[in-house]
Amino acid sequence: MSIDCSLIFRCAAVVLLASSAVAAHAADEVASMEGPAVAGVCFLSREAVFANAAAGKDAGAQLQKLVTDAQAEIERDKAHAEAELLRLGLRGKVAPDKLTPEQTRAVQDAQAVQQRAAQRSREIEATRAATLEQISNAAQPVIAEAYKRHGCGVLIDRGTVLAGNMSHDLTADVVKSLDARVKSVPVALHREDTATPAGR
Repeated sequence: MSIDCSLIFRCAAVVLLASSAVAAHAADEVASMEGPAVAGVCFLSREAVFANAAAGKDAGAQLQKLVTDAQAEIERDKAHAEAELLRLGLRGKVAPDKLTPEQTRAVQDAQAVQQRAAQRSREIEATRAATLEQISNAAQPVIAEAYKRHGCGVLIDRGTVLAGNMSHDLTADVVKSLDARVKSVPVALHREDTATPAGR
């Protein structure tokens, strides 16, 4: 089995997941078929809360910095490893048993960069999910208070509504109340335990 040195980095250009909050739904189509308000039926867009609340915007900026830093790290390591492969004359397919010890180390280093790129992508996605959970936990009591204040009997995800009267939309109220309580949440990269074997 041969090693194709030209392909080592092709998969290393992974998309490191940016975690800016999801954009809010436009309500134009819903408003165009507006009917009478239904008593006790309220609506909320959690995506719009994450996108517009101060805590969500701050978290998005922190997560974007993690993405930028990770990309810079991988690009730096990738450039170094590629230069080393070229210096050692490793181009195209090479049989592993034909490699010198120095060439073997260079190939292993290049493969390690590819693995780190995939690891950083997983770590950033885990960090994004944990950050959204933090904001969601902070928003939950605020949502409960808005639900009572507006006399809601049922709360529906605004994104699932095809048409209707959206006058009992709690989203803006929740954003305002959340901003009064939480301006930011701590965001730290969730590092994988490199000592744990893969798949465990």
